Amino acid sequence: MSVSVVLRAFALIAENVDYCRVMGKSSKRKRNKGKPEAAPVLAAAAVHGAHRWSGLAVIGLALAVRLVGLAEIAPSPLMACPAPDSEYYIRIGAELREAGLWSGGDFLINPLYTILVGWLQWMVGLSGIRLLQIALGVLTAWMIYRIGARVFGERAGLFAGFAYALYPMAALFTLTLVPATFAMAGCAGAVLLALRTGPGGRAAPALAVGLLLGLTTLTRPNLLLWAGAFVIWYWLVAPRAARWKPVLLLVLGVALPLTVNAARNYSVSGEPILIASNGGINFYFGNYPGCTAAFSTPHGFPDTPLEQLAAARQRAEAETGREMGPSEVSSYWFNRGLENLAAHPAQSIRLWAGKTALMFNARELPINEGLVEFGHFSRLFAIPFPWLGLVIPLSLTGLFFAIPGRVGRPGLWLLLLVLAAHFAGLVPFFVSSRHRLPQLVALLPFAGMAVFELHRRWKEKETRRLMQGLVVLAVAAIVCWVPLTPDVDHHAYNRLGCIFLEVEEYTRAEEMLRRAMTMDPGFADAHFNLGVTLTRLSRTDEAMAAYQRVLALEPDHRETLLNISSHLYRSGRLQEAEGRYLELLRLHPDFATAHYNLALIRARTGRQLEALAGFTDVIRLDPGHAMAHLQSGLILKNDTARSELAATHFRTYLRLEPQGRHAAMARTELAKLTPAAGP
Repeated sequence: MSVSVVLRAFALIAENVDYCRVMGKSSKRKRNKGKPEAAPVLAAAAVHGAHRWSGLAVIGLALAVRLVGLAEIAPSPLMACPAPDSEYYIRIGAELREAGLWSGGDFLINPLYTILVGWLQWMVGLSGIRLLQIALGVLTAWMIYRIGARVFGERAGLFAGFAYALYPMAALFTLTLVPATFAMAGCAGAVLLALRTGPGGRAAPALAVGLLLGLTTLTRPNLLLWAGAFVIWYWLVAPRAARWKPVLLLVLGVALPLTVNAARNYSVSGEPILIASNGGINFYFGNYPGCTAAFSTPHGFPDTPLEQLAAARQRAEAETGREMGPSEVSSYWFNRGLENLAAHPAQSIRLWAGKTALMFNARELPINEGLVEFGHFSRLFAIPFPWLGLVIPLSLTGLFFAIPGRVGRPGLWLLLLVLAAHFAGLVPFFVSSRHRLPQLVALLPFAGMAVFELHRRWKEKETRRLMQGLVVLAVAAIVCWVPLTPDVDHHAYNRLGCIFLEVEEYTRAEEMLRRAMTMDPGFADAHFNLGVTLTRLSRTDEAMAAYQRVLALEPDHRETLLNISSHLYRSGRLQEAEGRYLELLRLHPDFATAHYNLALIRARTGRQLEALAGFTDVIRLDPGHAMAHLQSGLILKNDTARSELAATHFRTYLRLEPQGRHAAMARTELAKLTPAAGP
């Protein structure tokens, strides 16, 4: 019932737009009877006016939805506690800005967005970035409206623009620091620019489309295949005598930003990395043994991007027995993914079929944060409207109606080609809401076309074609609502628990975490975070029981083993703590924090040389570990033969933490050393 009401409402809105346009034409014709030369001008003005008001309606709705969402989310802890992916862009972007673009290591993830976040947070702050993303989201809604209008007519475009304006995940992405909004704007802009300028042989439009695609690829590397779709489109629809010119200019435009990026990567890492060095790792994450169609982290890998990349490198080097560069690590994990696909062909076919089906599935597939977390703080995001469950079946119905009668339309071919390119660029990796978002540039115009095709055939009583369309719509709705992935709400409540834990609202954190455990009693992360929460509430026995449940689920859970060992250390049970730390390091030999804590125990029990060896291991694993430098200096300061080394450690500590709580002590100890070793 609600779906039919929505469809009818959109039909009436668009009918009124067309009615106003027609009435504007006819009334002007009557007033200008006897002046036929003015009719085309007046008709064009009426159409332009209708377009203007339709565009303003789309812009107004998109802006209102996003500003309401911002107003409700701004006071919440979500803004103060960025998700792991957002935290990566904030941290690495700031480091790139401070160190300089042509310094540091190779780009790890989505280079252009990382650079933009680094500079924009310095210029306008994180709130300014969100406002910019809101503006881009509004612009994208308008561009989708214009794409639909150009390919299928004004009414289809209006539906497409309204649909994107109301899509809650699109509004959510404007408030999170991930590249989805920038990528979506780039994709929509490239399609609209190509449609507006046409496939002729003029230089500037094809070059501009290529530049836009190249820059967009630097925000989302799997969109590189969109460039291939545009190459095919220009080749197919350009005049035969002028095919090469737009194709070559498009390729040149794409290549320019990618070449600059590759040159930067080569200058800092010595390896020819075209975009970023995480491609092979992402391929493995989408094809490891036992993985599902939706995104999931392989066992033994951390949850945050930087830690994942570091763990990937450590494991690759440990398994090959040699040091590896970024591209070698990427190739290693890519080959591991290929080996798994080749070793289990039947499983691999099911996996890729499942990922293909997820592209059209009604369920949202969040990474880090989604509608559950935002809906906890916002009434707007809590509205249980099945947006994808309505739009995707309509899009497939639009494909059914559009292709037979419009094969000759260049715009139709472009939408089909970019849709195919998006599938080809995403399915080999993993599917999530943010990664499949750009396909809406192509799908939403088809959805708008379907609404008004169904309405037209009902009005004109074309029963046979109407029934065919309704059957396609019904079948598509059933298929897209098939539950292909397990419910992931327990991850959302675990994330809410972590947010409340970070802002020290421990009672609410416990409530969220227990809710996550109720949904999935075997969810180890929720048990662990509950243990941390109970420790903060001074309910130590309950915390230890929570940690034991984690170990029952995952015996090698690193952070749990660390927290149990640290509890023993704080309780003065040093011998037990040392045994626990040794067991932890047997399972995780490169865990710098465990090395540091074990060295503290040995220093506290008078084994200074063993402690110094431990602190040296910490510095080897983490050269920026300030406290390991301080502790090394304190051990070495009484050894005259190594006073210079002690002074070096104190200087390093002061460089890393000039305002640290031990800075005064470090300066005092440094001043006591020999003048030759002084500042």
